[in-house]
Amino acid sequence: MVSRITHLASGACLHPEFVTRRGGSFNSVVFPARVTVIEHPREGIVLFDTGYANHFFEATRRFPEKLYALTTPVKLSPGQSAVDQLKSLGITPSDVRWIVCSHFHGDHIAGLRDFPEAKFAFYEEEYRSFKSYGRIGRLRHGYLQALLPDDFVSRAHSISTEQFLEADHGIAPFNRTHDLFGDGSIVLAPLPGHTRGQIGALVRSSGRDQFLVGDASWSSLAIEKNIPPHPLAYLIMDKGRDYLNSLERLHLLHQNRGDSLEIIPCHCGKKHAGDVFDV
Repeated sequence: MVSRITHLASGACLHPEFVTRRGGSFNSVVFPARVTVIEHPREGIVLFDTGYANHFFEATRRFPEKLYALTTPVKLSPGQSAVDQLKSLGITPSDVRWIVCSHFHGDHIAGLRDFPEAKFAFYEEEYRSFKSYGRIGRLRHGYLQALLPDDFVSRAHSISTEQFLEADHGIAPFNRTHDLFGDGSIVLAPLPGHTRGQIGALVRSSGRDQFLVGDASWSSLAIEKNIPPHPLAYLIMDKGRDYLNSLERLHLLHQNRGDSLEIIPCHCGKKHAGDVFDV
């Protein structure tokens, strides 16, 4: 078990709600970029994603990357980056030993450069997909090369397909999993569709278990009701069919374990246990 789970919002983006959930409002809605701070008794501080940081604005200063920032307006107040908020919690950049990257979109990895001693855990399929695109292809799929630290490869903890093993960790039908530290405290599972190699993380603590699912859904309501996004959303996805399959399986998991497991999408505006922010 981990000692504590805390959720921060490292910035937010604005987007019409109807794109992320059919039946949603046509108004622009604030989608927080959630950063989960996990305190592990042996491994120290582990982050699940890093949210936005000033590196995002640097990476999108020029065309064509500037189109990314124009199509998805970002709000990041002074002191709101993950590294700044962690300092206020008494956690220095060097205290962060691991960062689990759900996937490589800019709103999930913009803060990687702020943590010089962290190892990066990710599914190798995600990095392979990222590297397969040229500059324009990366932009179209929400990737920004400039956000990866120069020494990324030397600090990479890439998890191969073969390392996801059949095991029952209580999140069926997600039974292909990788136990990150071998103690059952943080268990990773593929959640394909949004990107090819997106992963979620089951985190066990003395409280209610949490399953962090990145962008496999943009809201808890969509998971609870199995509500797909608008077809426009599929334009930025790897495979829409895989996304719908992941969403359906999350819906089934919610039905089976909703009372004992909290499923948390990165950008959900609903209040979740461990949140220290208001949308």
